Order: sequence, then C-alpha cells, then structure tokens
Amino acid sequence: MKQGLDLTDCVATSTRSVTIQTAAARGTVIALANPTGYYGRPAPFVAQGGATGVMVAFANIETPAAGKSKVLRLKSSFDNGATWTDNIGPPGITDTFGVVQSRTVAVDDNDDMSCLQVPGTGTVLCVFRNHSVTGEGGPATRYRITLHRSTDYGKTFAWTATIFEWDAARDPNANPPQAANARNGLYQPFLNNWTLSPYRSTGPRRLAQPT
Repeated sequence: MKQGLDLTDCVATSTRSVTIQTAAARGTVIALANPTGYYGRPAPFVAQGGATGVMVAFANIETPAAGKSKVLRLKSSFDNGATWTDNIGPPGITDTFGVVQSRTVAVDDNDDMSCLQVPGTGTVLCVFRNHSVTGEGGPATRYRITLHRSTDYGKTFAWTATIFEWDAARDPNANPPQAANARNGLYQPFLNNWTLSPYRSTGPRRLAQPT
C-alpha cells in the first residue's frame, strides 16, 4: 500500500461528516476522519521528516468554557486513509495540530475552511469564512474571508490577513428573514494551486459566482 492518500483518486468528501471516498471505492466510505466534524476538505500533507500523507480541514461544534463554539481543526492520515489522528506526523511524532480558529456561535459564523501546505516547508495556510452574525443561526451583519497561517506544520496557528471584508446588504424582498443578508454574501473560499476562489452570493436564492 502506498503511503498517503492519493488525492488524484478522490471523488467525494462528505460535507456533514468528515469522510473520504475514492474512485476505487465508488460510493463506499473508506475513511472516517472525524465523526462529529463536517465540511471536510482534504489536501496533501508532508510531515516534518518527510512522511507523506493527507490532512483534512473541517469544522466541529464544541462546548468550551466560552460556550457553544464552532472550532476549525485539522486531522491527518499517513496510512492511505485507513486511520486518522490529531498528530502532525506518523507514529513516533507526538505533536498535534492546533486549533485554526474558535468562535462562539452566538456572535460569529466561521466555516468553509480550505488549507494548503507550502511545498518544502512547515507552513500551512488556511482560509475560511469568518462572519459576524446576530445570534446563532441569525443573519450576518458583516462578511469576511480570513487567512490564518502556521509555520510549524500546523502545531500553532495565528491570524495573518483579512482578505475580503464588507458589511452585509439587506434584501427587503428576502423571504424567509434569515435570507435577508444573502444579497452580497461571501462564502466557500477555496485554495487551489495557490489561487483563492471565494464565492459571492448574488441574490435571495444564494446563487454563487467565483470572484
């Protein structure tokens, strides 16, 4: 078995539990990265020392001391997706991935995370939506796409830049009210070959266009 999940063979990732499917499996879930996480996005990962694997970025609902929060995390696999770990390397490496970002759901909506490792380095870049909201599940008041960076293979992360940011524009014709701020929404940032492609909603139906 080759070391590291071959992402060229990956055909699907589940958005409501972090799972990976491959062309060989065709409809069969072959790996479960995190049963309570969702919106998983895989990317190649090379650990310190050179072991080749895959990392999966995902969001997880947790309840720390600050209250119910959405926590952005990473997991890795170094055995072709058979097992997943919080460690930033194969067995023998005990350092674990740090939290990319954590926000209470009552005031913020952070999700849609996409991460890439800078080849030949320990730098991991993660972009995600980072919106201000009016209560859990409520409409957004301000939209953001945020970049966090790690220089130690994901052990620690820090804010690096706010790539996009603007106030939410209300749509007086939106129904239900939860869609009232969808006119100029900003979602789904995706890092692909070092090109950032966020999506902006274009109306109450939340149609999307690359920006």
